[in-house]
Amino acid sequence: MAKKLYTKKELDSAVKKAVAKMKKGGKVKRKKRPMNDYMKAVNKARKSGASSFKYNGKTYKAKKMKTGMIVYTS
Repeated sequence: MAKKLYTKKELDSAVKKAVAKMKKGGKVKRKKRPMNDYMKAVNKARKSGASSFKYNGKTYKAKKMKTGMIVYTS
């Protein structure tokens, strides 16, 4: 599938609109990337308070950092 090519005029117009919106204090909308399967599993474990979870044959265990943040290590 070929990407759509934009003319210089279309690009300049889009950039001007984005800059104007940022100057007003608004946020420029960006397309969010979908979350990968590992991050979905991590978020599910964090929300449920699980001490460990399995992903792709590995077991990840919860570890508390100095700052209080919970991370999962294999």
